[in-house]
Amino acid sequence: MKKVKRKRRKVANEIHHPTRASESEESDLHNSSSESCTDQSDENSECNVYLTHPAIKKKRSESLTATVVDIGSDELEASDSSQHQEADDDNESVEIAAQPDEVLQEPDLVDPPFESNNEGATHAEGEEQGGSDSDGESGESGGSGESGESDESGEDMWMSESDPETEADNSDSNDESDRQSNSSDSDEEEATSSEDEHDDEGDGIFQENQPIYDNAPISLHESLLAIFNLAIAEHLSGVLLSKILELVALHCPANSLCKRTLHTLKVYFAKLGRAVLVYHYFCSNCVFPLKTKLSVCKKCKKSGNVSFFIEMPLLQQLQTLFLRSRFLEDLQYRFNRIGDPSHIRDIYDGRIYKEQVNNGFLNNPHNISFMWWSDGLQIFKSSINASIWPLCLVVNELPYKKRILPRNIILAGLWFGKAQPNPNIFLKPLKESLDKLSSDGYNLKLPDRSVVNVKGKILCGTCDLPAKAKFMRMKQFNGASSCAKCLCAGMRYALDSKSGKKTTIQVFPYVPNATERTHAQVQDCAARAVELRQAGDKDAAVHGVKGPSLLSFMLPDIVRSMGIDIMHGAFLGVAKWLVFLLFDAKFAKCPWSLNASLDVIDCRIKNMKPPTYVERPIRSIKKASAIWKAKEYKLFLLYYSVPVFLGIMNNEYFYHHCKLVSGLSLLCQDSISLDQVNVASDLLQSYVADFARLYHLRYLGMVFHQLVHLGSVVKDLGPLWVYSCFFLESFNSVVGKLFHGTRHVALQICSSFNLVMKMPELIEMLPENSLVRKFCNSVTYKREKFKVADIIRNNVYAVGKYCDKPQVVQSSKLLLRDNYEGMMNGTVRVFYRLKKDGILYFSQEYARSLNGRKEASYISYLNNNVPSIGRVIRYLKHQSCTPECENNCECAVSYFAVVRNYSRQMWYPHDHPDIRLPHLSKIVCTNRVEVIPIDCITNSVFHIKINNDEYAAKPLNTVEVE
Repeated sequence: MKKVKRKRRKVANEIHHPTRASESEESDLHNSSSESCTDQSDENSECNVYLTHPAIKKKRSESLTATVVDIGSDELEASDSSQHQEADDDNESVEIAAQPDEVLQEPDLVDPPFESNNEGATHAEGEEQGGSDSDGESGESGGSGESGESDESGEDMWMSESDPETEADNSDSNDESDRQSNSSDSDEEEATSSEDEHDDEGDGIFQENQPIYDNAPISLHESLLAIFNLAIAEHLSGVLLSKILELVALHCPANSLCKRTLHTLKVYFAKLGRAVLVYHYFCSNCVFPLKTKLSVCKKCKKSGNVSFFIEMPLLQQLQTLFLRSRFLEDLQYRFNRIGDPSHIRDIYDGRIYKEQVNNGFLNNPHNISFMWWSDGLQIFKSSINASIWPLCLVVNELPYKKRILPRNIILAGLWFGKAQPNPNIFLKPLKESLDKLSSDGYNLKLPDRSVVNVKGKILCGTCDLPAKAKFMRMKQFNGASSCAKCLCAGMRYALDSKSGKKTTIQVFPYVPNATERTHAQVQDCAARAVELRQAGDKDAAVHGVKGPSLLSFMLPDIVRSMGIDIMHGAFLGVAKWLVFLLFDAKFAKCPWSLNASLDVIDCRIKNMKPPTYVERPIRSIKKASAIWKAKEYKLFLLYYSVPVFLGIMNNEYFYHHCKLVSGLSLLCQDSISLDQVNVASDLLQSYVADFARLYHLRYLGMVFHQLVHLGSVVKDLGPLWVYSCFFLESFNSVVGKLFHGTRHVALQICSSFNLVMKMPELIEMLPENSLVRKFCNSVTYKREKFKVADIIRNNVYAVGKYCDKPQVVQSSKLLLRDNYEGMMNGTVRVFYRLKKDGILYFSQEYARSLNGRKEASYISYLNNNVPSIGRVIRYLKHQSCTPECENNCECAVSYFAVVRNYSRQMWYPHDHPDIRLPHLSKIVCTNRVEVIPIDCITNSVFHIKINNDEYAAKPLNTVEVE
């Protein structure tokens, strides 16, 4: 085959203009100059800007302006990782002055992640160096740990090859000549590969609105968009996607516009998914900012040890969100809520949000606020020790079920490598963007092409304990004075050691009315810590604060604005410890142990059949420590543990345990009164106060200590589910699937995420009645498949088949007649499943409910506005037809549920008024059968049967997925 010579494009995005920062710029980070914690260095640092066009459909002749973004840190934190030495916490500020805008013509740009060659290799050539694992649940997903270099290898995800960034394959070698050699080799391979592709297909972008062949029902653009959505949703490999393209081409005429190779598909979507990615380099050895990847570190004087993190500018992502239909409308949710305004129902009812409303900032319907989050994700299961740390922003003003969707979460930055993030370096670009956003705002286009000025600021944050300590510049949770909420120092507890070595752990004895931290006090401690470090004490910390954190200048209050994550704290922390203490054989002789009853308890748990909305039913408690996930611990603690332990656990321990369940349950509700917050706070305080006496001081660690602060956190930030990390850990797992193989991982993730974020906009651009649009939505928004017998109304369906057995129909008619006058006439049909507001309900007569793992026939309902519990026997459709009616008549139709009523009984909480378990009830079956309209059904409830006793547990709230 004759090879076509390709012109090398010049890349002009690596800008090297050494500039001395001005005094005003040097003091930007710590504008409280009297307490500034560091001296500013006049060494400057630049970042390389990886630029591609942000627009979706722009002509190739248009240009793009490149703006250099400053990097730097006024206070470099010593990394906890053993892989690099501790950095001094003084005199380590590096900034650059803003450079003049430089115009780059679009033909010179290289587009991630689908470019056809590697001619843009000089855009950002750093080594991707590692991080640390986190304690989250999402650390299981990632690449194969092997690298693939071609589509046929099957190792690289179809989106992953041909990045402009020439990184080593995560090896330990940091030699610059090796990187240059790799870059050269990669260029040769990419050029050869590109020359072998179908070059005549490269101009397909100009044919996007043409049918893929004469008289075809879809255009080229629609065809490729459908294929792209399928590939993203199902995480298709390069091999499989190649075969799909070949298969589609087989069904089309030979002269069709179908894309037959991965290369041409990538070229097409490169022009749709362009993003601005900013690379910030730093020394892997001492975490000191560098001008370029070739720079010699001014701190440790070493070269070649280069790492970087990627910034995804805020402006472009906000613009993508505001171009979506209904996005601005969704932001008005906070003004249109229904409920008791005196209750705490979301973040808007917390004191922090109200303060921003009262000062006028969040009273503007166009202004928004964010919750920040970051956590580490181990990405390789092999020996390659590397992790990624996404830095994410959640838009608080969206309704909860929309704000937690991955497509609505902003990825502001991505740290990749073996070294854990330096928080101030990592946060600096975001702080600069937010300073602009909060003061002047951004003018953003709406779908109707009008422009609105939007301002925003970070209001709160959440993460697990290790990440929180890192970003707040505090001691880790196993150190003294490590509580982010109070000044409780704790103590070291000596462990018995058979080897004779003295080993101690950090514990936190209960301290009534411990002094709470304040924003000003944390800043003062940070300044004093820096003074001590400058005096020679490199490990100095004042009340647990090691140095200044940029969060002090990004949050309204660094203490009150930080949430406590119950996923890691209460469920993977407290609940996991309790299961260990209660059931592990090593504690069999302890007074709290339930090890002797392990088989009985395990049998009770195995018989549990949760409702259909429960994603993960509980598995055997015998293997809990090895296999249980956070949601299993949550179900066990909040729903099952009280009825399961009743009659088995010692009375004193059971009462103590009920305090914990009661306190957490009250703070996880949809709507919480101030009285309930105070009761919950008292219960949790009492629980922690008694823990050391009942169990042992040795186990009273930080996860138990922070229970005493949950009440005040709810008052400041809203219910506990608002800042729970469940949905953010799920987002982390999504991020972990945006790459494949070990090459160019960071760029793969950022580029792929940008494309995923643009998908809703691209789909909305399709015609309303487009079959491709329906297909893309069905792939993107997966729903459980079920057969619909009737569409009752929006989001309510009769599921399955109708039963026309005469005996069943006749008995149903009699029930209707007994409960409703005038219902004897007309036709009655019977069905056994109902889908209502996203929940699938069963009935007692539905055969599968008897043998399945889930049971959804038990419901909560309103009977004459009285909350009741019952079990659905069957569902009815009544139509007031006459014998003369035609098949498609428009006679009135009504839908009912035949319900056997259960009455509530007195049980343990009624004998202990301070214990409040409003979601748990002891029930007994009655002989009363009622026929209720399906609109009276409020929810599906847990049915818990322990020997001859039955219990019902209502979901604590309607926003979380259990």
